[in-house]
Amino acid sequence: MDFSVTVARREFADALLSLKKVTKTKKPFEMILSYNGGFLLIQSVGGSHQIPAEGKANLDVHLPGEPMFKLAEVLPEISPFTLELAGGKLRLGPLLLPCTTAQRKPFIIQMPVNPREMDFLSLRYRHSINEITRSGYMKQYLEAEKCRESSIKKAARLLEPLGVKASDITSLVENCLKKNADM
Repeated sequence: MDFSVTVARREFADALLSLKKVTKTKKPFEMILSYNGGFLLIQSVGGSHQIPAEGKANLDVHLPGEPMFKLAEVLPEISPFTLELAGGKLRLGPLLLPCTTAQRKPFIIQMPVNPREMDFLSLRYRHSINEITRSGYMKQYLEAEKCRESSIKKAARLLEPLGVKASDITSLVENCLKKNADM
């Protein structure tokens, strides 16, 4: 059982603080750390946040939620740092946090044999970011998003003399992606 993931201090702290803002509960809750394909996914009752990471993990780490929010303020000053499972606790630099672990459950997303960018972009209409990450398609999805943005900007520059705006093209692309997701 492995969990050893290296992240940038600032991105990890920002993710925790951003989740703190959207987590509105008085009851005890837990946070789940999952690593997949170059990203650490941090899940809370308020939502999830994903940050670039390197490492290896074949399980999810469950931590008490409220202490994790407080941790954002006292993270070790080193960057990057490694989150590592050690003797039933999560080691974060010099800190040891109580945790439990669970086998990661992959999420299976059916894709065509030779998926197009449109297929990856349409995923967000059928699946959550968490599901896309757990399926292993997050890297391809993000690459397709970059290409979509770039293509929209290029098309807007070409069609500007005809009075077509980037927002018009974005709307057209979104409608096409929704139709593709419904197929």
